[in-house]
Formats: sequence, C-alpha cells, structure tokens
Amino acid sequence: MAREYRADFAAQIKIFLDSEGLKYSFDAENGIFRFKMSLGDTGLIGHVDERIIVKKDAFQVQCISPLNAPENTRVEVAVFITYVNYRMVAGDFEMDFSDGEVMYKVDQYCADQIPSLDIVKRAIFVPLAVFDNNARKLAEVMLGAKTGKEAGMQDDD
Repeated sequence: MAREYRADFAAQIKIFLDSEGLKYSFDAENGIFRFKMSLGDTGLIGHVDERIIVKKDAFQVQCISPLNAPENTRVEVAVFITYVNYRMVAGDFEMDFSDGEVMYKVDQYCADQIPSLDIVKRAIFVPLAVFDNNARKLAEVMLGAKTGKEAGMQDDD
C-alpha cells in the first residue's frame, strides 16, 4: 500500500538533488529518496546512506551508517549516542537495538509551504556534517576501542 506524501515537497527536493548532481533513486509510491554521501573522514565509516522520507507536512532526512553496531557493543553505542545527543540542537542519533543500525535523523516541518532550496540543502547537509563529526568516535565504540562514555565525552578535534 502506498504511503501518502506531498508531491510538491518531493518535487522541490528533486530540484535540489538534481542541481547538486547527486545520483539518487526515488520510490514514487512511498515518497522516499535514497543516495550515498561521502564523509570527510575516510576511515572505517567513509560514507553514509541517506534517505529522505517525504511526508504530508514534513520531510525527514536520515544519515545511516553502512556499519551496524555488533551485538556485543550495542549498549556502549547507546551510551555514546546518549552523550552525543545531549543538548543537540537539530536532530538526533538513534540505534535499532535489534540489528545495530545507527542513524542520525532530522525532521523538517513544512506545514503548507513548499520548503525553499536553502531549507532542503540545510536539512540534507546538517545531518551529514553531524554524522561526519562523530563517525570516528562511533566506529571506535563499535569496535570496542573506547567505551561510550569515553568517546561521548571526548572533545572534537
């Protein structure tokens, strides 16, 4: 069954993605864009899978780690996420405990107005930047090299 979404929001997002030359797929039945974005840190997590889910009054941008947290480090990853999310201004990290999938997501509420290209750009690149700033520390926790608290309290370089 198809999911309801605003076609005009999707059209605006498509205009932005095309203007940036991004290669993406679009699920027109459910209003979901999918593409990959490279991170500045070319370490273990060198890219994220991005999804943009268009809704009736908003759209959500998700940056998803290509690596899932192993079962034996999921509690520490959850601790890390708690530290990182504290006082986060826009969006948040979350983890699916059943499979260890980690993502950063942000919702952009639009109500009855089509989002400007600048709003679309910010909604896509802010989560990417936040994920990029935390990718190395997240990988360290996933690999058991640091505890969630150690990585979560670590100052950014």
